[in-house]
Amino acid sequence: MKAAVLRRAPPVLLAAAWLTGSALIGCNGCDPQDAGSGGPSVPSECDPHSRDERGCLTVGMWRREEAEHPLQGSRPKDRLHAASEAAVAFSRACDAGLADGCLEGADLLEAPYLPAARNDLFGDAAPARGEDAGAPPPLARISSAELTARDRLLDAGCTLGANVACHRLGSARLGLDPAGATSAFERACALDGHAWRPLALDGDCRAVRAEVVARSEAHRAACTAKDPDACGRLALMLAHLDLVRAPPVLAEEVAIRGEELHPGGAEGFVVERLRRYRADKLELRAAGTPGDRGRLDEGTVAERTAIPAPPAPRSAARGKPVVVRIGLPSVHGPLRIDDVRRIAGEQRAAFEDCYRPALAADPELMGRVGIRVVVDRSGHVYQASNGGSDLPNGEVIACMVGVIGRTRFPAPDGAVATLIVPVMVLPR
Repeated sequence: MKAAVLRRAPPVLLAAAWLTGSALIGCNGCDPQDAGSGGPSVPSECDPHSRDERGCLTVGMWRREEAEHPLQGSRPKDRLHAASEAAVAFSRACDAGLADGCLEGADLLEAPYLPAARNDLFGDAAPARGEDAGAPPPLARISSAELTARDRLLDAGCTLGANVACHRLGSARLGLDPAGATSAFERACALDGHAWRPLALDGDCRAVRAEVVARSEAHRAACTAKDPDACGRLALMLAHLDLVRAPPVLAEEVAIRGEELHPGGAEGFVVERLRRYRADKLELRAAGTPGDRGRLDEGTVAERTAIPAPPAPRSAARGKPVVVRIGLPSVHGPLRIDDVRRIAGEQRAAFEDCYRPALAADPELMGRVGIRVVVDRSGHVYQASNGGSDLPNGEVIACMVGVIGRTRFPAPDGAVATLIVPVMVLPR
């Protein structure tokens, strides 16, 4: 009977395989005599309707604990078996109408792909001596079978009245199925006033989520059309709302931009971005911004996925007449100097709008701004930064760097190009 039950949960095998090799496994100093003592019954014998120590939900938590933190002397196949039994137990609890079983089962499927599970990739420790920081170990990707199993559990939990499950299901459909995402969020909004796992929400629930769905779909469409910036914005949104789906989108972004942008290649690019997203989320949590996966971080996502606003229009920036001169760019890569200088010259009005307000406050302000630009294979700006400036005003420099950062260049011929664009600004 147990073998038949275990065959119901093939998606957990990759999760269990991760558990058998994870750095989290190991219990140095544990007493081997404690192994197997006091545990509840196996999933084939648990009561799916009960919440006590013989209930499937409790059994699943116990078996998951055995897989994640085994006692000394445990064999890999024992850990694999415990993780498989945990998945079956959670599934049985979910099928019996316990929403917590659905959520725990979904968590188990996601576990190997979340930062907390990959201390080797997301930890703060420096690389060991002789270790190449630019060549991280391969990052596991959640499979389509696991995503399907997770979505089934979340849908069941949502149907059982857990608005957390509805929110997570909506997030799981972002960038894939806008109608499905909208439906799940609608169900979540209808449940938010209930006592079951209430979530504090700012603004109109449906309107906010409709915008999140529309934004994700716009990013998805542009990413499909080979816009790497849109892929990055979609990945950022997923990193906050459904992290396990962010790596494939980041892989698509780096495929468009070019692997040579990162010393660790495509894998290094993905890992660095995930580290950055994680740091952003930790910073938001420290600042008191909601960041748990059961809640949409609407304001932050909208702000961090939006295209930066351009400088103020010329009519709104009053002051002295100014002079903006574009110097001779330095180009390393397959871009023509004349093209770079022409494109930079087309931004002259925006450069003036960056400089003119500061000049009104400091009539003697003048100097050179050097803008370092990395142009990817698609012609999009991958990085724009201060490349050596003597203008004594950081806000003007940042504004001018932002202008170039939103500029599109001709696609380099199969390679990445690095530019230094010098701009001189002075009063007329």
